[in-house]
Amino acid sequence: MGSIRFGRACAALVPALFVLAAGLGPLAMPVRAEEPAAGQKTLHSTAPDFTATGVDGKVYHLRELLRKGPVLLDFWSTWCTPCMIELPKLQAVWERHRAAGFTLLGIPSDDQRTAAKVKPTIQSKGFAFPNVPDPTRKIGNLYNVRNYPTTVLIAPDGKIVMVVQGFTPGDEKEWEARIIANLRTTGPATESK
Repeated sequence: MGSIRFGRACAALVPALFVLAAGLGPLAMPVRAEEPAAGQKTLHSTAPDFTATGVDGKVYHLRELLRKGPVLLDFWSTWCTPCMIELPKLQAVWERHRAAGFTLLGIPSDDQRTAAKVKPTIQSKGFAFPNVPDPTRKIGNLYNVRNYPTTVLIAPDGKIVMVVQGFTPGDEKEWEARIIANLRTTGPATESK
């Protein structure tokens, strides 16, 4: 009889665990979306403009960067393992297409507790693309960033053409195809590897 009570108890727990797991799903794994969550800027809406100072001391203005070609904003953090896997892949894409006008702009979103790790992380990983720290999440809030990494591709006309939360190896191939599609034809020919 003990096993029957246990079986009934398990039968009652399974639906409850399923509901609990469904509710915690976004916490357990990165959210992947081409369509932004409620409140986020929508695809094909105009990207919010901003100006920020990079770790290199240069001032970056989104509107100016878009005059050269598409811009990929990558919101990341030093404590984010998927970010550390994604960033070298994005750097490789940037290296192949920057001469044609593509800009990769890293936006490290570490708060006051870990902000001091940003510049050493960039240096130790050899990230050569520009990074503008956002410790108060002013830029992140413009784009309603809630998960890391969050990647936003902006076409030269200022329209958001892609938003992805999270990272799965291989995503960089789709991003590269979209970047190439949004490059101006004035730059040298680019080729995906």
